[in-house]
Amino acid sequence: MTISINDTQQQSDLTQLKKRVAELESREKSLLRENKYLRELYNRSPLGYQSLDAFGCLIEINQAWLEILGYEKQEVLGKNFGDLLAGKWRDQFKENFPKLKAVGEILGFEFEMRKKDGSHLAVRLDGRVGKNDQGGFQQTYCIIQDITYQRKAEKEREKLQAQLVHAQKMESIGRLASGIAHDFNNILSSVVGYAEIILDDELPDDSPARESLQEILAAGLRAKELVKQILAVNRHSQLKKRPMSLGPVVEEAINLLQASLPSNIKIRKHFFTENTRIYGDPTQIHQVVTNLGVNAGHAMRDTGGTLDVVITSVEFGPEDQERPFELKHGPYVEITVTDTGLGINPLILDKIFDPFFSTKPKEEGSGLGLSMVHGIVKNHNGAIIVDSEINKGTTFKVCFPQLTDFGDGEEVIAGPASQMPGGDERVLVVDDEPVVGAVTKKRLEKLGYTVTLITNSRDALDILVQDPYYFQLVIADQTMPELRADQLARRILSIRPDTPIILCTGYSHLINREQAKELGISDFLSKPFTQMDLARTIRKVLA
Repeated sequence: MTISINDTQQQSDLTQLKKRVAELESREKSLLRENKYLRELYNRSPLGYQSLDAFGCLIEINQAWLEILGYEKQEVLGKNFGDLLAGKWRDQFKENFPKLKAVGEILGFEFEMRKKDGSHLAVRLDGRVGKNDQGGFQQTYCIIQDITYQRKAEKEREKLQAQLVHAQKMESIGRLASGIAHDFNNILSSVVGYAEIILDDELPDDSPARESLQEILAAGLRAKELVKQILAVNRHSQLKKRPMSLGPVVEEAINLLQASLPSNIKIRKHFFTENTRIYGDPTQIHQVVTNLGVNAGHAMRDTGGTLDVVITSVEFGPEDQERPFELKHGPYVEITVTDTGLGINPLILDKIFDPFFSTKPKEEGSGLGLSMVHGIVKNHNGAIIVDSEINKGTTFKVCFPQLTDFGDGEEVIAGPASQMPGGDERVLVVDDEPVVGAVTKKRLEKLGYTVTLITNSRDALDILVQDPYYFQLVIADQTMPELRADQLARRILSIRPDTPIILCTGYSHLINREQAKELGISDFLSKPFTQMDLARTIRKVLA
């Protein structure tokens, strides 16, 4: 059999064709596997993928996209993407989609979408435009990422940072206030002391200067109260805390407010808890409610409105997002004061607790009200939160740690003395301020005491070492350059444990009344004190 050249060529071509077909089939299978793999990656990706046609309609989406927004695939394919956006973003999409097609790429664009259930979520989009062989628009390829929780975390972090900065600022202001208060109270001690001495026995009853001196004394005592308000900014200011119920205190403050506010302001009270017990100073808690109420009244005085005062119990857990960062987890009593007034400008919201900051005219306020409230709340281990909207009103929330169990704890306060008590004991006065020491010496001598004044604490200690029983009483200023009064007291009590000691201070963050008593110090006097304060304290100690 003879095989022609043409037959041989045909067989070769057929072999090549079969080989080519086999290669194509193999490549097709490989492409199908790759396509299946890529499709699997597309659908299983945690990021949402979408493609839009030239009209902005959805032509492709993956499973993650559907899970993010809560839709079924058939519900959204062919739908215009703008119809899935929230609020203002719908119009912005229609306006900007042509720009995207022209630019060809968009990165990190953040906006809000509307889920199937109607809720909104924040998303970030990265996309580019795919083009056909002729270079014209074919479709978009976009990645959508749900950033709702990230946005929330960022806002929470910003809020905590702002609270921390504010806390640090208030701490600095408090330290400054305490330093000023110490020196200022020493000056007031001289003013008040000498005014009292002159009025008592160095000025005739019919003297025309008597009225002027009485005004000087009254001004000095008003200045003393002003210093107390400044010190309330500082969390170390002295308090008379005891177990107490907030309800009666808030009730009393509301009654006083009702009498002082215009008739076009209505006060409503809502007490939603029976346990309003905290460990606090009733007078200062009263000041908190009164000051917040007065501010609310000022915000509504022209238009009238409603002042709501609410007391409720709240429980903050370790992971509670609503818990102010400075509070520990646990039970709290919350006082909410809400007005329907003008609101607070957001630009000054972070300044409202600053001392002497006020939006009121100079003659209507000192700017100390809210700073004092802030200081009192901090001194009670609490927190204060403010929320305000222009022309809608302001809400202050004040939280105090709740007591779940305590006894009576009621304080017994002595009535006024019928006369100024005196004595004939020997008293050692130790004060490094000669003027303040001199006025204290004069006051004591007027009461009948034999007084020795020493301006150096080490000299005073030397005298007491030589004869520990000569003086029946020691009155010492806390802040002295060599030995502070608490240090001097330790030395004195180590020599003679029963020595009566009264500690005086213009202000000190190093020691308070309770700490002084723990050291064995008999009593504690805050400058400037009146003659009656001094006389009563001495007799109480010597008794």
